[in-house]
Amino acid sequence: MRLFIAVKIPDEIKEKIHNSFLYSRDSLEFARFTETDNLHITLVFLGEVEDALLERIKRIVESVTNKYSQKRIELSGIVIGPDINTARMIWLKLGDDSQKYLESISQSLKKELKDKNILFDGRNFFNGHVTLAKFGQNWQSKYDSKNEKGKTEDINFIKETLPETFEAHFDSKSITLFSSKKIDGKRIYEPLFESDFKG
Repeated sequence: MRLFIAVKIPDEIKEKIHNSFLYSRDSLEFARFTETDNLHITLVFLGEVEDALLERIKRIVESVTNKYSQKRIELSGIVIGPDINTARMIWLKLGDDSQKYLESISQSLKKELKDKNILFDGRNFFNGHVTLAKFGQNWQSKYDSKNEKGKTEDINFIKETLPETFEAHFDSKSITLFSSKKIDGKRIYEPLFESDFKG
């Protein structure tokens, strides 16, 4: 099964995100916006994992949450990235304190997974964010072939559809192990295990 570990986003914040980007959804036909129910902040992406490892991963999640207390998470700012030369997606970035807090949790999870010989996405760099939309392959190919002026025009068009800014906050009370499935062409994230912060 395909697994990842993430911070859940409360329904009221998901609704705020959805309502803030309605115009963008209507205007950017080449962008695949994340389903509102699927919005989250990934801590570790494990990919395809054998069923036999599921209980071991649950214990790791619980072990890490025992070391941390719940904390306020700040969503602050909209990014088109990774940069102007390779624009691929739109995301909400974290405030600095939230980035540091979730990066620490992510590194703790990765350390325990590594100690238990459980494979995961090996990138050490943690860029905490909420993915809002990914650009289609056809658009990306056309964009990549443009010069700097053409790319700037495309980015400015995207920016015009977005809110000037976005800010929200919520208390992180737990982390969740999710499975990711594609059913009838739609990506479904199913929570398999949730552990509250107890530190």
